[in-house]
Amino acid sequence: MSKTKLLRISGIVLLLICLIGGIVLFRPKPVRVAAVNMPDFMMARMAVSVDKKNISLIPENDLKKLKKYDAVIAFGMGLKWTDEDRDLVMSLDDKKIPYMVMMSPNPQNSLCNMDSIQQETLIKYLSNGGTSNYRSGFNYLRRDILKKSLREGTVAEPKTYGSDLLFTRDDEDRSFNSVEEYQKYYNEHGYRADAPRVALLTGIAGPFNGNRHYLDEMIAGLEAEGMNVYPIAAGSKRITFMEEIKPNLVIYLAHGRLAAGKSEQAINWLKEHNVPLLTPLIVGTEQEKWMKDPKGMMGGYLSQSIVTPELDGAIEPFVLVTLQTQPDGVKLFKTVPERLKTFTTLCKNHIKLQSKPNSEKRVAIYYFKGPGQNGMVAQGLEVVPSLYNTLKHLQKEGYNVAGLPDNAAAFGKMIMEQGSIFNSYAEGSTSRYLNSGYPAFVSADTLQAWLQASIMPQMIDT
Repeated sequence: MSKTKLLRISGIVLLLICLIGGIVLFRPKPVRVAAVNMPDFMMARMAVSVDKKNISLIPENDLKKLKKYDAVIAFGMGLKWTDEDRDLVMSLDDKKIPYMVMMSPNPQNSLCNMDSIQQETLIKYLSNGGTSNYRSGFNYLRRDILKKSLREGTVAEPKTYGSDLLFTRDDEDRSFNSVEEYQKYYNEHGYRADAPRVALLTGIAGPFNGNRHYLDEMIAGLEAEGMNVYPIAAGSKRITFMEEIKPNLVIYLAHGRLAAGKSEQAINWLKEHNVPLLTPLIVGTEQEKWMKDPKGMMGGYLSQSIVTPELDGAIEPFVLVTLQTQPDGVKLFKTVPERLKTFTTLCKNHIKLQSKPNSEKRVAIYYFKGPGQNGMVAQGLEVVPSLYNTLKHLQKEGYNVAGLPDNAAAFGKMIMEQGSIFNSYAEGSTSRYLNSGYPAFVSADTLQAWLQASIMPQMIDT
């Protein structure tokens, strides 16, 4: 091969390499947006909503690294910035990196270098939430603020959601301002005329401002058990919606009272219509961390999600939703599959109880008793008379309490005799008790099956 021909080929190859390198180097890429102090539930919904070719949304709380990003969006609530922190953020002006702090209760942290129209428009998208708003909002950030063309998608007009509405799992951006409007839609999308009705009320996180996988999973699970579900995101109209829906059961993802300022009205309505109020729990941490933590949850969350709702008659504070890290690193609130099945079955059983005669209902009463004849204690409570009065009331209401003695003293003697607890050294007493005919024997296999169906493996092992 001649030297001239070799040089020509080499030149062509070099040109191709440069061309390919130029395409790779200069082709449009996703802009990097830092999400500072963004709550997990919001971050998750934003991350799954953005057009990935346009935006790479990254959680970032190290303010010294913000200069590596194309834009910065910070969530203002809970920010504890110092003057030095604010100086770091404002230093982004030198690099012409746009930044905005949204929803800040502290005026000192309300930092923004976008013009007023850009700021107002972006806030409309991000504060209303929802997939369409988040997607269009970040596309607006890329196209109109960073002045970069979109690689996919569009910028739609901001959607505004009311504060009292119903929603559906079929369309994540759709909402209904009345029960009548929702019912018309539901009639054509899975409603069953003779099925029981369940009102599902969201708490602090609604269907639009956070990821909603867990809500969709709950709705699907309840419907799979034969129930009609009415998902509600409301503040002032919770009671109004329930009155119109006439549910057999209410599920509240609790944060505080069911109807703030109208608590007595809510309690009376639940009583009058004999409607159970169930409050499954959302744990704001990864499932693995929650399972290993002996505390389970912090005091403030405990009071708002368990103790306070009990004033409304709430029951079943059952952990149902945890944060779960996805393969791409995004943390999503999702139901724990085996717990979802347990919970939906529990809901179905509660509804069945409403039509079952009291004489056919089976009630288990737990009480504390130590070894010996004087082992029944409770803080400030006479255990035997209290148990006896409870059973007498159940008897009055039609429950089967066959064999209940005529007085509390005889009942106390029965408990001591038939519900004895023994120390490990009392082998003779234990043997006589086991042969007395009082205890109900359960096979080891049956007991193991019960445990596996209701208790986590690590709790069984202990």
